[in-house]
Amino acid sequence: MKKALCKWVALCLAAAVLGGCGSDGTGNGLEDMGVSLTDGPGGNADGQESGGQDSSQAPAEDGSGSAAMYEAYVKVLEDIYFDQKFPDGTEHGLQPASDDISDNMFAVYDIDADGREELIVFYTTTYTAGMVEIIYDYDSGTGDVREEFLAYPMRTYYDNGIVEVEASHNQGLASDGGADGNFWPYSLYRYDPETDAYVSLASVDAWSRGFREEDYDGNPFPQEVDADGDGVVYYVATEGNEPKAPMDGAEYDQWRDSCLKGAKPIQVPYVNLTTDNIYAITNGSAAGGGAVGNGSAAGGGADGNGNAAGNATDSGAESGSTGGSEALAGGQILDQSFPVTLDGWGGVVFAPFAPGDLMEDENGHVCFGDVRFALFQDGKTVAVLPGENEENIFYGQQFKEVLSVAFQDYNEDGRTDILVLLEYAGVQGANIDMPFRMVRAYAQEEGSKDFYLDRPVSEYLGSYADSMEQIYEGLDAYAGIYAVATDKSAWEVERFARKVKRQILARDFRGLCEEIAFPITIDGTVYQDREAFLGADFIQNPNPAFLDALQKEPCGNMFVNYQGIAMGEGAVWIGEILDENLVSQGLKVYGMNGLGADG
Repeated sequence: MKKALCKWVALCLAAAVLGGCGSDGTGNGLEDMGVSLTDGPGGNADGQESGGQDSSQAPAEDGSGSAAMYEAYVKVLEDIYFDQKFPDGTEHGLQPASDDISDNMFAVYDIDADGREELIVFYTTTYTAGMVEIIYDYDSGTGDVREEFLAYPMRTYYDNGIVEVEASHNQGLASDGGADGNFWPYSLYRYDPETDAYVSLASVDAWSRGFREEDYDGNPFPQEVDADGDGVVYYVATEGNEPKAPMDGAEYDQWRDSCLKGAKPIQVPYVNLTTDNIYAITNGSAAGGGAVGNGSAAGGGADGNGNAAGNATDSGAESGSTGGSEALAGGQILDQSFPVTLDGWGGVVFAPFAPGDLMEDENGHVCFGDVRFALFQDGKTVAVLPGENEENIFYGQQFKEVLSVAFQDYNEDGRTDILVLLEYAGVQGANIDMPFRMVRAYAQEEGSKDFYLDRPVSEYLGSYADSMEQIYEGLDAYAGIYAVATDKSAWEVERFARKVKRQILARDFRGLCEEIAFPITIDGTVYQDREAFLGADFIQNPNPAFLDALQKEPCGNMFVNYQGIAMGEGAVWIGEILDENLVSQGLKVYGMNGLGADG
């Protein structure tokens, strides 16, 4: 009765919502080396949403999009949402009890390109062994759903029918993502249109000499195979066989390329497992053709209007290092690891790593490591995002949990950024055990694929850290922080500020002339035009203190009053310039202080 009543209420609320590479077989692996190759690796659940479709269009009455199919999918989702039961009767659990069932996700999407939408369920609010991603297909003959694919929910779908699934654990000879062992084992599967199911192609693992000189049976590292001398060899097991002889990097890359054949990752339009989203698919308007909510929070919950989070700024802070993994000492936080397509990187897995045990610094003081974030691609670490500080340690506070991750173009530069909501707790004094939350916003510097920690936005969002939904509200507020001086959004102002900063530090004063509103006053002297400006002494000999002030400017959350926006503690003033007819001429530099040697 409770379930039926909840469904009725949810339906009423939802009424207003619109919504070759190897043969078939099971890859085993590397038992002779003591390595466990599971059928579950690859990474996905990026939470990125795709565009909408016309929900007024009636669904077809065949198996490819019938009302009966959608009703069957709703029944599956109801059972999972209300009772945590799956069509085959399996109970994958809901642990801890405080977990929110709506943090799971689903999509109605033609993932295998057979012309019929499948139901994809991403279920992670449970213990590690219970976490699954399942593809269900609809049988129009029986009116039932059947399981087309089941795997650990760390996977990437490719547009040629290949699925890459990362192992739930890394207990092999490539360690756990630490230095000298940054390979994560995975399996490949292929969609077979004849059986309308996914079949196993291969399981892959590696041996890092930096992790172990000998395998668990005492056999030495096969140095003769390691032609490139990087200390890593690869093992591929196909057709249910033992792995073939170890491969060097070039041979492994050739094998992998022969499997993927240039395929591109598919961005599945997941939505959160809420009653609104469940019942929106009854008219065919949900996830596959148009997401019911388009907040892209992954794991922490989409808010249903994520387009509000389209903003943020650059701090000019450090950029993420590529290939580094020195700080990934703790285990991977699997339920907050998601595959995502990022500009400049392509398809990667975003993976948080918990810190190791408490430690002592060089002075003998107790400190705590912090969470680190890595990007994995083809089973390798390709980047480690910068931490809160260079040492990646904290005093007096300890990392507890990654609460939510979202992939959003929050600074409106056309590239996907990363938002992370974290929880910490005090470990001493009056704040001992007192939980508090922090936000990290990561963006890409213009012209670079590396991510930097956007400190001004991260700090500003500290007042909006209750949930990812509130973070989106904070981003909306941040967009208007310069409203007293301009109608331009904070993102446009700060992009302009970064451009000016780059030009000045590069001594590109000719280029800077295009951004200056002449006449301009510099250190009390008026320069009528570009010729006068470029002829000034400071062009050849700018004041080092002026340049240092600009170098330290984060170009975020800058001082503003009705006169304009100050960079470098007033070294440069920018604002929106109006002509005599009060028509905007855009953002311009209209004043500078201290540019000259005597300034």
